[in-house]
Amino acid sequence: MGQPGLAQEEKAENAKAAEDAKGPKKEEAGEKEEFTNSGLISISNKSELSKDRQHISFNIINNAGRSIANLFGWVYKYEEDEAGRKINFVLANYPHKGGVYTSGGFHKPGGKGKWRFILKEAVPNEQTLKFLLLVNMNSIFFAKVETLEPAITPPAEDGGGKGKEGEKKKEVEKKEEEKKTPEKNGEKP
Repeated sequence: MGQPGLAQEEKAENAKAAEDAKGPKKEEAGEKEEFTNSGLISISNKSELSKDRQHISFNIINNAGRSIANLFGWVYKYEEDEAGRKINFVLANYPHKGGVYTSGGFHKPGGKGKWRFILKEAVPNEQTLKFLLLVNMNSIFFAKVETLEPAITPPAEDGGGKGKEGEKKKEVEKKEEEKKTPEKNGEKP
């Protein structure tokens, strides 16, 4: 028989080789998403181009105490030199056209959402440009009326509805069951 420790080592090496074959993890490749706090909002350092390369999306966290209805920003495309410095900034969007909150409705306080901006021209496929979003705090417009979200309550165990309605249904069913079974009330059949 062979050594039992070798089989385990071989398995571990095979698992590591299979993981390496999948490619680098996002965090290892320096693709970790970080947010820059700008006061009322925090903007992600990562952007996502649409398939037609005419829109760009940024993840934004709403730090304000109110829902954001509209947001105007400046999207710049830039390059990096060998030292990692950002150079050649060019305005890439129409700043007078606001961003679109892709999740629908308003961007709720404390929520993370994706905002899409229209680019002036489609970005060619061969270009590997990076993008930066700048937002002036005066360019953030809040909802005039806050919408109340209904409280989310877990469904009842028997699937009889959600929250208090499910509890009431459970109580009614329990009372009906007690009426049907006289043994529980101390009576004999």
